[in-house]
Amino acid sequence: MALFHSLKMKPLYLDVETLEDIKTVIDAPRCFTDEDIENLNSVGLLQIIDLLIENRVLNEKQGRDDEVISNLRENIGGLQILIAYFILAESCNLCCTYCFERTPTHKPADVMMSEATAFKSINFFERMLSFHPLEKEEKTIIFYGGEPLLNYATLISTLREINQRKQDKPELWNNTKLSLVTNGTLLTKERILELNSYGLEIGISIDGPEYITNANRFYYDGRGVYADAKRAIDLCKEVDVPFGLSVTLSEVAIKHSEDLMRFLQDISPSSVGFNILMGNRTDTSYAGYDEDAARFLIEAFKVFRRTGLFEDRMMRKVKAFVQHQVYPFDCGATGGSQVVFAPSGQVGICHGYLADKKYFPTTVDDVHFIPSANPVFLEWAERTPLRMDKCQDCDALGICGGGCPMNADRTKGSIFDLDKRFCIHAQKTLEWLVWDLYDNANKT
Repeated sequence: MALFHSLKMKPLYLDVETLEDIKTVIDAPRCFTDEDIENLNSVGLLQIIDLLIENRVLNEKQGRDDEVISNLRENIGGLQILIAYFILAESCNLCCTYCFERTPTHKPADVMMSEATAFKSINFFERMLSFHPLEKEEKTIIFYGGEPLLNYATLISTLREINQRKQDKPELWNNTKLSLVTNGTLLTKERILELNSYGLEIGISIDGPEYITNANRFYYDGRGVYADAKRAIDLCKEVDVPFGLSVTLSEVAIKHSEDLMRFLQDISPSSVGFNILMGNRTDTSYAGYDEDAARFLIEAFKVFRRTGLFEDRMMRKVKAFVQHQVYPFDCGATGGSQVVFAPSGQVGICHGYLADKKYFPTTVDDVHFIPSANPVFLEWAERTPLRMDKCQDCDALGICGGGCPMNADRTKGSIFDLDKRFCIHAQKTLEWLVWDLYDNANKT
């Protein structure tokens, strides 16, 4: 048996017979004589009970767990803006079947972010950073769309301005990571080199070999996008610029996972980020998808840890488990730590609501905006499994982070409901972590 406290996150392993003996001691409705205690000591039960208490599997007093969870909730942090999405273009040159920004009633507007709006967004983000001027804290700016490279001129002028701010105000802008998420179709050798010169990390969306990628990713005329995305990858390699991959785990990808893994190992990116399909997508047709996706993530991680390839989604949970540190937020928007700048100048908290601008409470012109005084940011700051009643009895409470609030909202009607895909992912990951640790432990 593995005995595990979901917040202490330090498993203890015990044979079933000894566990039953301990239960007998704990549940015994009597006092123990010196002879009883001597007998217990002779078989080591008291030492084992001490270990169980030390690791919170047992509590010395009733209500201890309530004190722990209450303390975590009070000290959880949040409402410190460290992440900014710049939606440079609301339009896209592709029409991928699983795009979470596209709904049956919505087509992305042909709207580009102007340079003036981009600079106002920089000012807005800078003011958010000034509320917590911690130079060592990592900040992240993500250039996103639609397809951001449709608005290349604004991207370049924005990068120049940000790099200038880094020099002028290092106390605010130092340790700021710049990332681009692109479908790769508009990348050229010249653009790759120019973007790299500004310290921008390039992430290219591709789902695997040609037949997997082209099953869901194509142009409006029906042409598959694989050849152009692969060309962008080859150009990055040619000019020796690191790149990451964003891989959506479509149904065809999951069902042909061996081909996908061979593709990733042949490509050898600097990092990989896997995306699980949203729960309300009509193109996810088979009932076991969530379980299969969770199993795939585990099997992929086993391979990647041997080859040294970083995969973000699993690493979040592995890090929490290994360091015994509770992971309260799996999304930058939860905790109220993220802002999203739309091309229109509207400012929101989650880029998944770009279509209807739900949870976009202000604009870049609002120079008096304070996240801690805004109902939307306060609501999202509360969204963590540590505060959700349905999560309190879950084994994976400490490593989960709560998944995607937008998916919970779209499938269940509230950001405070469960993102069931991630419940399955977190629970299966925890079970594997517990027994993987056991298998790799020194059994002596």
